[in-house]
Amino acid sequence: MSKLIEFYNFRGKTQDGYSFEDIKMFSLDKLETCHSYIQWVFPLKERSKAVPSSPVLTSEDVEDIHKYKMELFLIVNMLPFYGLVYNDKFEAIDRGPHWDERKATWITPRNHNYLRLTRILKSLCLLGMKPLAVKLRLCLNEIHEANRSDISDITMQFWDEAIK
Repeated sequence: MSKLIEFYNFRGKTQDGYSFEDIKMFSLDKLETCHSYIQWVFPLKERSKAVPSSPVLTSEDVEDIHKYKMELFLIVNMLPFYGLVYNDKFEAIDRGPHWDERKATWITPRNHNYLRLTRILKSLCLLGMKPLAVKLRLCLNEIHEANRSDISDITMQFWDEAIK
């Protein structure tokens, strides 16, 4: 069993010693300051340049990973981190009640959270959750329109590439 599957099965830990359960309990501040969890929760098929010791997604992992846990983590933890919510009624991702407060923490020129969002979009697509990635991308497009001076067109290209 891969390290990634052990992690999703609550038996493994990240290189920093965090279990999936630990990460689910991170505060918004901890989600911002900890830079190694995102590679575990939203894995990719290529090695992370930022955290090279994190796992790489394999074909076997794609079959075995708990997509439901990833989707829940996105909706319960990461969307609120960005000030967003999943709107069940319209099956869309929208700006949430804490949008104004949260946007100040990540909508700045060249913010590292743009890379995190690229990873999230790409990972969702790799794991068969492209409809959810597209919903997030549509929301990010609206955010870009309102924040063109802070979110570059190049970032938008990366986000577009991530969902192709």
